[in-house]
Amino acid sequence: MMKKMISSGMACLLLGSVLTGCGNEDQLKNENVELKSQVEQLQQENKKLENEVAMYVPKEKSVPKNSTEAENQPVSLVSLQFPEYVVPEIEVTFKNNTAKVVDGIEFVVLGFDNFGQPANNNGKNITGKITMQKNIQPGDTASSGWDMFGLSEKAKKGKVVVSKVHFTDGATWINDDYDKIVEKEKGQYE
Repeated sequence: MMKKMISSGMACLLLGSVLTGCGNEDQLKNENVELKSQVEQLQQENKKLENEVAMYVPKEKSVPKNSTEAENQPVSLVSLQFPEYVVPEIEVTFKNNTAKVVDGIEFVVLGFDNFGQPANNNGKNITGKITMQKNIQPGDTASSGWDMFGLSEKAKKGKVVVSKVHFTDGATWINDDYDKIVEKEKGQYE
């Protein structure tokens, strides 16, 4: 008889646990719905705060790359840097935007000081023509560095104007607007 009561008690406990477990499942579902709602509310608050903070944080200015590019130019400027070594240098990276292999790019750099004014040396802020002779596969980039070729040491930023692009198949793209672009862009950085 005692065994029967213990077995009945255990059965009741087991049945109670199973039934309580089902109740926990409904409770978990309700908590999950509530948590999802809280997450959505926090995401909305976060977006609102990001917008408010954006008013006070200065935006990064991008280099006005397009202002120096001619229409249908086969390469684009990826970066232009003025590293501070013993001898002032410029480092330029171009991207090949064509389906052909580029093997030469002729360009000049217009140099400007930190205020955006022409970094003059002998009355000009334009380098002599520089030539990068590297094979650049379609969609790839290539970089090179040079001494500043006539730019003042005050040059800390600049623009690049491409005059010619040569391809491995012998074709040459010539910037017909090169002189106009240089004249227009040499006066001010922005």
